[in-house]
Amino acid sequence: RTGMRTKITKALVISTQPGRSDVTIADTTMVGFELRIRPSGVKVWGYRYCNAQGGQRRIVLGRFPGLTVDEARFCRSRTAGTGRPINLLRALTEDFW
Repeated sequence: RTGMRTKITKALVISTQPGRSDVTIADTTMVGFELRIRPSGVKVWGYRYCNAQGGQRRIVLGRFPGLTVDEARFCRSRTAGTGRPINLLRALTEDFW
């Protein structure tokens, strides 16, 4: 598993190629926000956090390109502190109502 820390942008997501093992990119502007690129080429948005017992947990927010960088950031901001995933449609409708 390889990893790096940088600001995640659309250009970075598109240009980053899969490796022999998972490639994880941790965002430097939003704590816990990350992109994981599988050897198959699948790109998955995630949110990594510590639970109440101090263990690390990861929530899958969605896949790229189905979920853009901005949409994934929005989902991460709505998921933070809840300990449960939130999909984009639900996040948007909660803001609407």
